[in-house]
Amino acid sequence: MNLQQAQKFTHLRCFVTLGLLALAQGILAQLPAAESLLSNGLNSFEVYGSTAPHALVEEVAVTGQPFTKALRVNTFKQAVDKGNYGLRADINTNLHKGDVLWISFKARCLESTRETGEASFEFRFDQLVNGKYQWPSYLERGVSVGKEWTETSLPFVLPKDVKPADVRLIFKFDTYAQRFELGPVTFLNYGPGVKLSDLPRSFVRYEGSEPDAPWRSAAAERIEKYRKGDLSIKVIDAKGKPVPGAQVAVRMKRNAFNWGTSTNTQRLLDTLRPESKIYRDTLLKYFNQVVLENEMKWSAWTDPHNPHEQTLKGIQWLKAHNIPVRGHVMVWPSFQHSPKIVAELKNDTAALRALVFRHIEEQLSKMKGQFTEWDVVNEPYAHHDWLDLLGKEEMVKWFKAARAGAPGVKLFLNDYTMFHLSITHKSPN
Repeated sequence: MNLQQAQKFTHLRCFVTLGLLALAQGILAQLPAAESLLSNGLNSFEVYGSTAPHALVEEVAVTGQPFTKALRVNTFKQAVDKGNYGLRADINTNLHKGDVLWISFKARCLESTRETGEASFEFRFDQLVNGKYQWPSYLERGVSVGKEWTETSLPFVLPKDVKPADVRLIFKFDTYAQRFELGPVTFLNYGPGVKLSDLPRSFVRYEGSEPDAPWRSAAAERIEKYRKGDLSIKVIDAKGKPVPGAQVAVRMKRNAFNWGTSTNTQRLLDTLRPESKIYRDTLLKYFNQVVLENEMKWSAWTDPHNPHEQTLKGIQWLKAHNIPVRGHVMVWPSFQHSPKIVAELKNDTAALRALVFRHIEEQLSKMKGQFTEWDVVNEPYAHHDWLDLLGKEEMVKWFKAARAGAPGVKLFLNDYTMFHLSITHKSPN
């Protein structure tokens, strides 16, 4: 179905085959039988919202997964309206206070305009009064997914009796333009006899996050060796005699490592608004290192409303308070987050390469000696427009240029969107 076909319909009804997700099957098989809350083994959704026809939702085939069909959602034209739209499904049975419900599904991002490169949406179990949404929802969670199929599972307890007309399952789309696929959705009622801890739930996981991961024992040994030590205190009076039963209090005066936050020099230098003084006092009280939030990014760097003199004055204020500053960032290899002049060179790689190096050299020259650390490259995992044109090895050249112009400064590649939800049966401790 294309967009023109979608516009002909007020509602688009789509079907996804229900099935237990493969990673959870072993756990669920040990539990009492559950009742599916979506009719006849099919998960029946319809597009809702005032601009629903503009959201392209179609059923597509899937390979390489334990399921063969998914819903593909495209909000690139829908997103500009920023309306309340998404997918919804009704349940088919009465529910009771204390029932333990479990929802599980898989999704992946195909394309997104979000800074992270991820697709995001909410899934909710709404309560309704006379067919209209009534705050709060019985369940409401936001989900962000990357390019790989990501499994999300969550159990929850229903706080009161409800009828099918009183509730609705919702997948609400983000207002950012994006394309993503929503795979099998399982929604089950285990009744009151199952504990939440008995059911699988999703947590952010990474390699080595296990409580018994090998690196933890080695880290504990290093903590004992380097971070701890014996302290002997002798309390004497004016005559040099020991004071029996003396009470001793120890207060740390200096951290062995830094506590950092992001800041902007406009707020630091503002003397007109009372809240700016509160901001400065709070920063000095709790932090001893900062990173400049936005003003070193290329678009802000070329903004006439963001004078470099202001940035330098703000850095001097921080230095006067013995707060080291981290620079962020020389190169963000994304046309979306760069001045228009950069995007105009997408068909001229030689000119693009030269312009990037001139920008690096300009920042190195104007900000020489200001930073103890500097992010050279920002988020290449999700934002790699220039790398697609110039090659990944171009990052090495950027680092070499930065090292030549900033000897002694610690240089970094800053990134995220590296970890995603994975299913587990145990709590994350």
